[in-house]
Amino acid sequence: MGNAFSNCLCKKHRIGSVREITLLMIGLDNAGKTCTVKHLLGEPTADAVPTIGFSSISLKHGKYGVTIYDLGGGPKIRGIWKKYYALVHGLIFVVDASDSQRLEECKKEIQSVLTHDKIAGKPMLMLVNKQDVSGAIDETELVSRLDLEVLVNQQKCPTRVEASCALYDEAKIKDPGIQEGFNWLIGIISRDFNELNKRVEEEVNEQRKQEEKEQLERMKRVQKIREDRLVKALIKFC
Repeated sequence: MGNAFSNCLCKKHRIGSVREITLLMIGLDNAGKTCTVKHLLGEPTADAVPTIGFSSISLKHGKYGVTIYDLGGGPKIRGIWKKYYALVHGLIFVVDASDSQRLEECKKEIQSVLTHDKIAGKPMLMLVNKQDVSGAIDETELVSRLDLEVLVNQQKCPTRVEASCALYDEAKIKDPGIQEGFNWLIGIISRDFNELNKRVEEEVNEQRKQEEKEQLERMKRVQKIREDRLVKALIKFC
């Protein structure tokens, strides 16, 4: 059983009768994100390969259609994470519990994510993965090492922390931490769906307008550069 904290720490929308939930799956490289996605789908994880950029999967969960964006966790790719923040109703953050040397790096990234204005207040499931590896830390130690309780309460992010082992094959029972944690996340999004979905719609529109503005500004700069070059060429020719 995982830790649920109080507050709780301890771009798709409704179509007909089916409500659409979008989730973000992130974490450092080699944390086990892709294996976790495959585990949720009930697919063997033996052939899982690290996500270089991003991938997405869709599944049904009760009356909800759920899309999960699985984003790469390498240092060079983490810059794209924020491009997805507006789109999502909640997130799953996967931590490699067997690699204590990267916990400070993980702490820095989770602080950056949860303090972003388009994530603050949204629910998070944190999976303390690779519990099958000798020496892996448990949920209690992870919460302490990441100073997680203070952070999620400051940012008003309902959070649940679950120990997990994402490795899966068809002969194995699904990991209870992943299943219970996922059920909790969908449940809390369902509870606050109207409010969260309205926020997603507003933030997606806001982000689209900002991107259009930035694109227009880039086009103007390029046009100005071309005009300046043309003037210089004409002067030189004359």
